[in-house]
Amino acid sequence: MNLKNIGIGILILIGLTLVSIIMGALVSVSAEDVVGEAIGVIHLNGIITYEASAGLLGGTSDIDDVITQLDKARKAGNIRGVLLIINSPGGAPVASHELVRAIERVKVQKPVVAWIADVGASGAYWAASACNRTVADELSVTGSVGVISQHMDYGGLYDKLGINTTIIKGGRLKDAGASHRPLTDEELELIQGIVNTTHKVFIQDVVRNRGLTVEQVLEVSTGRLFIGIQAKDIGLVDELGGKDDALRVVTDLAGIQWRPRTVELKTKKGFLDLMDGLTATLGYGIGRGMVASAEQTATQQVLSVA
Repeated sequence: MNLKNIGIGILILIGLTLVSIIMGALVSVSAEDVVGEAIGVIHLNGIITYEASAGLLGGTSDIDDVITQLDKARKAGNIRGVLLIINSPGGAPVASHELVRAIERVKVQKPVVAWIADVGASGAYWAASACNRTVADELSVTGSVGVISQHMDYGGLYDKLGINTTIIKGGRLKDAGASHRPLTDEELELIQGIVNTTHKVFIQDVVRNRGLTVEQVLEVSTGRLFIGIQAKDIGLVDELGGKDDALRVVTDLAGIQWRPRTVELKTKKGFLDLMDGLTATLGYGIGRGMVASAEQTATQQVLSVA
């Protein structure tokens, strides 16, 4: 492949990305724009994080946008209920917890029903458990009530490459989790304490929102995954079914006697937002391949409910 063909390919990619972003913004509807009674549909896709979404070329969820639409749906009188469609493996603890809080604010005023599609695990299940009802496909993957922290020790690699690390710090634990050496016993105990506390909050929320006992949730809080059929048997979800079944549930909870109109809710973006999104998407796609190995060697410690 010569440089001319590569250039043409890049231009085509830029054009398709721009069209996709613009069309996505044009068809998006915010809760305050809905006319007449409707069920608001909000999508939770990809990894739950406050980091910028990578758009077409990445896999993160725009949590700010999801939370904004939940709050707007709560305030909009013509939105009778919310269907939250989940296809996410989980993500960062704080972003997941904030999403739970946003759902809890809505459900005291109008019903929120989660439908777990392919996957709704860990932080995404945490969010689903906060809804008034949870519907899952029989073969969806859910559960994973657990927390994980990972530490990479690159000391051996650094030695081979002749890389020396000098730490100048104020505070004994300021370099806890440094990548040039193994964790000390004190650091391991510290990080394990953070993981345990986060896990405890996760479990407490599931107990409260699912109406289960602590013992029941502890039994399934090993971090393991369940398919929908198993999750229904142990009380992690309420019903098995597809999107239409979940829509029926939220319609019934909203007290609507007819099949309601559904409206996909998403924040409307202006031209500058579109261009910013395009730049971020293309920059991510190009830069991701260039810095992938650097990201791996820079990884020290990751706390996640994914």
